[in-house]
Amino acid sequence: MVANVPKRTLNTLMNAISSGVVPRRGLEYIAVGRKKETQTFVNDLEETAEGGGAFRFISGRFGNGKSFMTQMVRNYAMDKGFVVMDADLAINRRITGSKGEGVNTYRELVKNTAYRTRPEGGAIEPILQEWSEKLCEELGGRDAADLEAIRHIVRKKTSGMSSMQYYRDFAAVLSQYVYGYLTDQEDDPSIRWLKGEYDLKSNVRKDLGVSTLIDESDWYEVIKLWTE
Repeated sequence: MVANVPKRTLNTLMNAISSGVVPRRGLEYIAVGRKKETQTFVNDLEETAEGGGAFRFISGRFGNGKSFMTQMVRNYAMDKGFVVMDADLAINRRITGSKGEGVNTYRELVKNTAYRTRPEGGAIEPILQEWSEKLCEELGGRDAADLEAIRHIVRKKTSGMSSMQYYRDFAAVLSQYVYGYLTDQEDDPSIRWLKGEYDLKSNVRKDLGVSTLIDESDWYEVIKLWTE
């Protein structure tokens, strides 16, 4: 079996296992006795690819392979062309809280966004840049990419999300990001907003002209916008 494992993947596996952590890549080479669970998640992903969705809890005692299974499904999803987000919950990262635990979870999810060619995370900006280039082509080039034209095409491309909460501000910030990227603006505040890095609503209004601050009250709704 070892002879069939790519050398880079083998090194990743051995380094992770020797450190006592679940490897990010190559789990399919060492998975044993997980056929039933794996097929369940494969079916879920196939349904998701057709426009459906699924929600699963993985429970078990310490050492039963929960993290292993999560990472294996994550890797399979990327191999099938999905963009994935993942975050480990901790004292300062929870679903909800009163001291920023929820928005910390949002930040971790965005930071760990990954796809096939960026499996270690940090894929949000490459994804947005690729999308911006496609919009630029549809607009007829960078010379035609003024802010109003960008706003129009972003709203058109995201019209299926228009009934969702916080859509207007999300689309407005996306438009600002595309404009900033295509005009080579430095220190564009839109990416800070998209990553959940703002702490004050007044600064959001000043920098971006929107009223939504990604915080404990709305971060999950913004995640739902990302999934669309």
